[in-house]
Amino acid sequence: STRKHSRIAEAQATKESHLPQRIYKYRRDCDYSRRNLIDDTVWLSSPDSYNDPYDCAFKLSDDRLKTAIESKMVDAFVKGYKLDRVVPKEQIQSAKDSASPLSALVGYVSQLCTSPASHPELIAAVCSKAVPKLAERMLSEIQRWRKLTKLCSFSANSQSVLMWGHYADIHKGFCAEYTVEPLPPEHPLRKFLYPVIYSDQLYDLTPWAEKLV
Repeated sequence: STRKHSRIAEAQATKESHLPQRIYKYRRDCDYSRRNLIDDTVWLSSPDSYNDPYDCAFKLSDDRLKTAIESKMVDAFVKGYKLDRVVPKEQIQSAKDSASPLSALVGYVSQLCTSPASHPELIAAVCSKAVPKLAERMLSEIQRWRKLTKLCSFSANSQSVLMWGHYADIHKGFCAEYTVEPLPPEHPLRKFLYPVIYSDQLYDLTPWAEKLV
């Protein structure tokens, strides 16, 4: 799926067909929990406040991110020097697909420029030094988005002894039931309700970050 050929509607329809009729929230008996019941609200938290540091965690390949940034720079480099007039498209694409796109491109065109002030090797060297900083800023921004994300977890089972012990104050709390079935698809509780997929591997966000570049 890409932005031009999105399958979001199809994915939403698939999710809709598998939503449970009811979901449950285990709570300890306190003022906050009772206020949620009175006001018909739920409490959302940032993953950073969870007791599991790996909850909603992900991994990113620095090398692949830097390569993606360099590949994007190649487009500006080619446009600025009008290299598409002298360098075959195949070579430009080959440079973009390489591990060091700027260096690869310079290898094709360095002999074409004689003026030191505008020599592509000098410009490429300056651009290459900026890549790690750009990658660091981009990673920092993605981490900031994660901190801004707010979640609320539910269960499809109201009879879990483990959940009663862990989230309901060692069986002294209560379990709230929320009926999902009558809610229209555009209702926030239904629209933004997704299944949790557990894995022993961190989710690789690199392909998405490469497209974001």
